[in-house]
Amino acid sequence: MAQKQTASRGRPMAFDKETALHSAMMLFWEKGYEGASLAELLSAMGINNKPSLYRTFGNKQALFELALNKYIEGPASFINDAINQPNIELVFKYFFDSAAKALTDVLKVRGCMVIQGALSCSDEASEVKALLIQKRKLYEQAIEQRIKRAVSEAELKENTDCKLLAKFVSTLHQGMSVQATTGATELELKQVGLLAVEILRLNKNRD
Repeated sequence: MAQKQTASRGRPMAFDKETALHSAMMLFWEKGYEGASLAELLSAMGINNKPSLYRTFGNKQALFELALNKYIEGPASFINDAINQPNIELVFKYFFDSAAKALTDVLKVRGCMVIQGALSCSDEASEVKALLIQKRKLYEQAIEQRIKRAVSEAELKENTDCKLLAKFVSTLHQGMSVQATTGATELELKQVGLLAVEILRLNKNRD
């Protein structure tokens, strides 16, 4: 009996870790942290029991954090790509065009995992909600820094309120996410993004 138990403990995982994590990301994205039950996560990830889940990924909150990072590095990676565009107008255009596409992708979940997840958290999941808010603030700060760079390079007026403009971008993105979950199309959201580009042009340095 002891030999059998040792062999059982030594068996390799019967699931692929990255594939399982991707499945967890999709379920959390669709249902939120609290909406995704452990039973649903186990089923989606192809894991037979809770000990295997905990041994590989930690508890549910730890799994969510890993899934969230996977989302940021994958479906939401367009944010970093946008920030790295060569001029501020392209930053805005790339950001909103990519957001419109990502938020309405028929092969994925509509809306943004960060934004929708924060909206759906109850007081019992305050730590998860705080994490999601922190992630949103981090990308907002990154956009603010990119706008400040545009001011320093004389692309935008010297008196540009960089913090407010970054908040505008973040707020519009959040609104686009909510719109996407209630049926807004990619084209409609891209048109909203074009208005944002027009607002940016009002702040461009014409000297």
